[in-house]
Amino acid sequence: MSTQAPTINQIYPEEDAAEKKKRRRRRRRVRMAVGAASGIVVGGVILGPVGVVAGAVTGVVVTRAASKHGERRKDARVAAAKEEAEAVMGVDPSQEMTLYHPATSRSAPELGPEHVIV
Repeated sequence: MSTQAPTINQIYPEEDAAEKKKRRRRRRRVRMAVGAASGIVVGGVILGPVGVVAGAVTGVVVTRAASKHGERRKDARVAAAKEEAEAVMGVDPSQEMTLYHPATSRSAPELGPEHVIV
């Protein structure tokens, strides 16, 4: 077992952009299929045969837009959390830094008032 504290890059690892894009596309396709099925049911109940087609298209479009919006929001949230962690520890973002982690450290680091989060 290693006694070294994790680094900021271990906590917020950089992910391969191509792999992230593929994973998100697969997840989005499943969500769009579920949205289309839901749209078919709702459209069929409300408007009959015309509603089936309209509901399927609407379900796919709305689900895709909501999924992409959520992905962008998550990207922004992760970037903000990484920047905040770097700012709290007072480290240059281009350098790798070590964070205190209770499970991997034997004693708490000496933190000054500038490291207190209110």
